[in-house]
Amino acid sequence: MNFQNFLEGYIPNSRLMIVVSSNTKIIASNERRLLDSSTKDNPLFKQVLLNKKNGDVVHVKTKEFDCFGIAENCRDFSIFIFAPVREMLKNVLKTVLLESAKKS
Repeated sequence: MNFQNFLEGYIPNSRLMIVVSSNTKIIASNERRLLDSSTKDNPLFKQVLLNKKNGDVVHVKTKEFDCFGIAENCRDFSIFIFAPVREMLKNVLKTVLLESAKKS
């Protein structure tokens, strides 16, 4: 299976970053600059792996990113998904406002 083909152009208007790794080598991502790099040398992945508990969403912050991340293992692969905090909070705020308007 070629994961990279699957992720090409995935959710084009989304700011989600999706990464698939085998051991520590990144084999697929919708963020092309990460391909063939390692998760073990990247502080973003390190924070998720150090703080995760059974698929919990983890807040991670580096010089480049302020996001929520999650990692799951599936057979011989690890799947990481990162979403910017700002985008997630904006969506939560919209939902709260819409629900409040419905109840008024």
